[in-house]
Amino acid sequence: MATATPNLQLPSLSLECFVCKKCNSLMTNPVTLPCGGSVCRTCFSALFPTVRNPKTHVQCIFGHNEPHYSVETNVRDILLTRICDIIREGITPKKHLQSSLGNVGTSISAITEADTGADAENEGSYEHDLLDGFSNSLSPIKQASEFCRGRQTKLKDAITAELDCQICYAMLYEPITTPCGHSFCDPCLMQALSQSARCPACRAVLPSPAVLEHAHNRPLCAFIRETYPEHWLERRKCWEEEKEQESWMPLFVCMVAYPHMSTFLHIFEPRYKIMLERCMEGTKRFCITMPLQVSKRRAQNEQPRELRNARGQRLFCAQYGTVMEILTAEQLPDGRSLVEARGTCRFKILDFQSDGLYPMVKVEKRFDTPTRTSPLQFPLPEQWLQHANKSTEQLVEEIDIFYTNARNTCVHWVVPLLDIRYEAATLLSDLSFKVASLLPIPEFEKTRILEIDNPDDRLILILIWLQWLQNTWWYRLSNTCTLS
Repeated sequence: MATATPNLQLPSLSLECFVCKKCNSLMTNPVTLPCGGSVCRTCFSALFPTVRNPKTHVQCIFGHNEPHYSVETNVRDILLTRICDIIREGITPKKHLQSSLGNVGTSISAITEADTGADAENEGSYEHDLLDGFSNSLSPIKQASEFCRGRQTKLKDAITAELDCQICYAMLYEPITTPCGHSFCDPCLMQALSQSARCPACRAVLPSPAVLEHAHNRPLCAFIRETYPEHWLERRKCWEEEKEQESWMPLFVCMVAYPHMSTFLHIFEPRYKIMLERCMEGTKRFCITMPLQVSKRRAQNEQPRELRNARGQRLFCAQYGTVMEILTAEQLPDGRSLVEARGTCRFKILDFQSDGLYPMVKVEKRFDTPTRTSPLQFPLPEQWLQHANKSTEQLVEEIDIFYTNARNTCVHWVVPLLDIRYEAATLLSDLSFKVASLLPIPEFEKTRILEIDNPDDRLILILIWLQWLQNTWWYRLSNTCTLS
């Protein structure tokens, strides 16, 4: 009499994404690379044994392009570490489960070795006893099956509890892991970086251009997509709708403003008072840019042109500006309003429409990138070539030398009261905006700096402006130093 143990179809949980690609085992203290892949810290150290500095530029072991910035080799992925610890504890077999499965073979063997020479008259009772014995022998398998199903459910619930974003408190969507080891939703992190260049969890300073180039965390994305496909599709649909809705914003054609800097507005025109009321009822955000101006320093082919859309409408303003967020709005008794707003990020106008009051523009938000600008993309390509090979430290040093010497002359009012080296060490990406906002150059000329996505290239534009100041007649009379 041949017997076969039943095939147990236990619910499976996709955990292969948490296996290290180097050692083929569950990751221990995982480190997430800029490409989004993750490996054990020991495997990472074994691949790069000559690394001594805490930051080093590495080549991707997954075959992707070389990362744009250095990897924090001593920082582990906090979320992946917790998940791997949960999995490691959850898949460890328990003693009573091992003993239950071990007794199955013994019970079945005892049944098959029973006396087969029973009398024909006792055949019916023998078969009844045999079935009862086999049913009792399967009880450990049923217990093990139920136990495994319960552990799978508990393991899934334990992992799911760790997948909440610390910004929106929903399940992670397209998660990005920062250099300090924390993971957030891609849209949430981009929104947070527009307010502050610090990690929302530990407040560590983040290299914002580099973080924007950081790929999504591949193990987390793979697990969420396979385990919660409906939730993933729903989050993507909601984000696309929200992105489309946020891309249309009211436009205030007034002045130039810069990210992460406060701007004070005096609003008295009826159409902009209506715009202010609608903004306060909604997201409290609007766009601001400069009106068109003709500059004598620009050639005829470089003069700004009005914007046109497919409906034949024209908009007389610069194409680049700043997204502003209203901090306070005080309404005066006569209807005027005093508004304090803070820049969040730069934008480029893609399309616009007007309802007769104020224009609504569809914008593309621009963020800093570590990729340098090509000469053709720079507003002043010929002057850019003079400083293209200079490092960040050299650019900051030349600006600091100009400021130091200018303060000792009769034209000290030309330079703002800024500590260049301190500002560069605090937040380099905002240094160019702070300097540009206080330089005595035409306002529309200052909008050029909003077109540049790389912080170093913005410093080059600052140097070009400083050289232009040195060539003015009133500055030459002061007998000051010149830039190299």
